[in-house]
Amino acid sequence: LCRNPPSGLTDSIAWAVAKTDDLFLTAQASKIPASATILYSWTLRLMYSNTLGPILSISVLSFYTEGGTTSTLKVKKDFFKIDESAIGCMICANADYAGNVGSSCLRFVYLEAPTQGTCQFQLGNVASYGCITCTNYSSNYGDLKYQFWLNLNPRSTIAADSDSSVCVTLPVTKGPVNLCVTVSDTYGNEVRNCFAKINVPPPPKESILSSAKNLIENGNTALQNVTLTGTPLAKASAVALVTSTVKEWKNIVTEGTFANLLVNKTAEEQERNQRAEVLSQAVGVVTTMVPTNADSALLSVTAIQSVLEIGTDVDRKSQVLLSKAMSDMSDGLKDLLSAENSEKQRDVADQVLHTVVNLMQTMNSQINDAVPKDVVHDKTKLNYDVDLESEGLSCTGDDVWDELSLKNAATDQSSTTKDFTPPSFTSVDPTTNRSQLPPSRIAADNSEVYQALLMSEITTPDDNCGLSFQLEPEDTQACPQYLVVVRLVYPPVLTQKTGTYDFYQAVPINTDQCLNNTMDPDQEGYPYTFFLNNKQLIEARRKALNNSAAATLSPEEKSRIYIGYRQLNPSELNQYGEDKPPPIPYPYRDQINNTALSRIYLSTCVSTNTENPRTWSPDGCVVGPRTTTMRTHCLCSHLSTFASGWLELPNAIDFDYVFANMDFTKNPTLYATEIAILAIFILLFIWARRRDLKDVEKLGVTPLAENNPKDEYLYELIVSTGRRTGSGTDSK
Repeated sequence: LCRNPPSGLTDSIAWAVAKTDDLFLTAQASKIPASATILYSWTLRLMYSNTLGPILSISVLSFYTEGGTTSTLKVKKDFFKIDESAIGCMICANADYAGNVGSSCLRFVYLEAPTQGTCQFQLGNVASYGCITCTNYSSNYGDLKYQFWLNLNPRSTIAADSDSSVCVTLPVTKGPVNLCVTVSDTYGNEVRNCFAKINVPPPPKESILSSAKNLIENGNTALQNVTLTGTPLAKASAVALVTSTVKEWKNIVTEGTFANLLVNKTAEEQERNQRAEVLSQAVGVVTTMVPTNADSALLSVTAIQSVLEIGTDVDRKSQVLLSKAMSDMSDGLKDLLSAENSEKQRDVADQVLHTVVNLMQTMNSQINDAVPKDVVHDKTKLNYDVDLESEGLSCTGDDVWDELSLKNAATDQSSTTKDFTPPSFTSVDPTTNRSQLPPSRIAADNSEVYQALLMSEITTPDDNCGLSFQLEPEDTQACPQYLVVVRLVYPPVLTQKTGTYDFYQAVPINTDQCLNNTMDPDQEGYPYTFFLNNKQLIEARRKALNNSAAATLSPEEKSRIYIGYRQLNPSELNQYGEDKPPPIPYPYRDQINNTALSRIYLSTCVSTNTENPRTWSPDGCVVGPRTTTMRTHCLCSHLSTFASGWLELPNAIDFDYVFANMDFTKNPTLYATEIAILAIFILLFIWARRRDLKDVEKLGVTPLAENNPKDEYLYELIVSTGRRTGSGTDSK
């Protein structure tokens, strides 16, 4: 996103761009027929105080941008940090139509991000209440906004304000959770900081029951007051407090139900109605939270999410109100986010989408298990139709069979998924589970050659699949961190100045993830997972084939993906992220024993064409990041039947690595076994060959030695034996 620069920032005619945000540009050619083919290209140059830098190379352009050959260019925020002495950049779009080239350029000046400060969290009198104070954050471009959130999945926003000090009600957490802040200025720059780890246990049982009784008998005065005069933050805190109380109240009732199997059904339904009534009061507050910007939208979404955590107790009237609130928010989302940076736009859109899905699940869950007070018992109010000719009531004799076939197919597919065995982890080196990088060597030109990565190579059947690469460390308690580097078509190169790669990621992204996430590799949230969706693979392969001699490559070579990884040393931990790629040439040569196993698998999402539902197509579907070995996360942009495909790829043997690590002293048993097998094979081969030669001698007619060569007639003697006992012969 670009904006008008602050007054006095530059004397040049230029736009301003935040250094912590991506930049999107669109080129359009005029006075050209609509059906004409236009070839687009882009050039980038850095601007300095008194000069303009040279045009950057194609390799730099392809690494820091997306869409370099299309009319829309995305400049990644990493580009704005490659040279700290640069004050901006100049970007030019070139349109080629029938040999005629037109160009247009724009200048951009960089806006620095706010300076990092510190935040402190002070717990209040109760475990669910606390105050946050942030200091030393500053910006040269206006006032700052503070968004405080819990690092959950999805992210939970607890406060958003221009004040750096807030007091909030915290939701109950299942364990330690990072408390973070995002500080942003009016030009889209932002910095993030996770400054505390909190754990909010549920209140005592007696306190929960007392609060629930008070809500039932006296209503919620605090909710009534905050509805009329409260700020969005006050309303969100009040709703969070009520929903937290109702949630723990329900947990207490559920525990009592399991402890006492003989439960009064009437009493249980009455309590559920009471919880629905209390939640309806909270929904009434939510409907008054009309978003005016991205921060207030996040507070509204968080409040709705807290209500939907007890979705089984949200009555039908509240569902309608929440549905209308989400619909209104979605309609106005474009205007709300027009002035925000791309990162916040994605955050808000993800939160809204997640909330809408949860609301739909809540509505569907109550089709067969509605809140008791929503169930209609008065026959005079029931809707029914006895006209068999009316729409929806006519049927054919095949309808019942179609329904039964669909049910049986669903049952078979469910049992297939249930019985599915996840792929096992394997070692890059087939001779040991403790793979080690080979030592450096001196080439003929006296240059040093060393291998920085343990490499795996796979060949994908097509580009319509998502790639999942997982590592399984031997000691998860130590939380080792690995650098994963991926390149399509050609292996990634880190050790040379001209080296390159397509994707990289530290796994886990931060070592703190080892504390809060599951260590089951088959479950969502496993920190040692590297994922690429099908769109990323398609774009990366297109760039790789454009930058190489694609015509000389075989189809198999074009489909290759190379994945390299290495364990990071202590000085590298938590150093690589979205804004900080690993350096090239890579300076570290530590020969760390790799104690991790790896596995690779592909997932595909396909859907039916609404016009021809008998065919499957990957169009409109993207494999989502929540994909695991047990389920596939599909993001489809249309409503139709969709399915998933799954393929486990074996780890190809890297023979360069194997031969570089050949050492008889490391594994003498293996080499002795292989030598013995080879010797036995050679002996058996010689024996079999001799027997074959003797068989050839017996094939056909054999002339006797005493035959006279002058004889004109030759006779063939055939000896036949009967089937009776003793009728055989030993003639040869």
